[in-house]
Amino acid sequence: MEGRPPVYLLAEDLRLLEQFLRKRKELPYAQSRSYLFINHTYRLADEAVGSAYICRKVQAFSGQTPTRLRITCLAALSARYGPQYLVEAFGLSLTQASRYGKMQEFLLEEEVKQQREAFLELSRRL
Repeated sequence: MEGRPPVYLLAEDLRLLEQFLRKRKELPYAQSRSYLFINHTYRLADEAVGSAYICRKVQAFSGQTPTRLRITCLAALSARYGPQYLVEAFGLSLTQASRYGKMQEFLLEEEVKQQREAFLELSRRL
């Protein structure tokens, strides 16, 4: 998508999206639709799916709001990979990413990890 930061998908997610797009090509009325998600009824207008509809559907199958799911996901990714990952993978600003973890702590942990790996490599050579 133009103007959007890159999105990283799991292999399974990418396969599902590819299957969906292949299936969509088989539908005769899908060719004239400009949005990714389409309705099975040709009579409906070519309009975007509304955010209220998405919120209802997400909450129906997960029991959580999209906002809560997004915050939980970002917090978990930040805890595992550090806030800088959120900046690089999702295009969050440094200010937003710092809400999910402290940059300095993660960078210090990375530096210690790299120095340990370098020390282990050096000790193996000796």
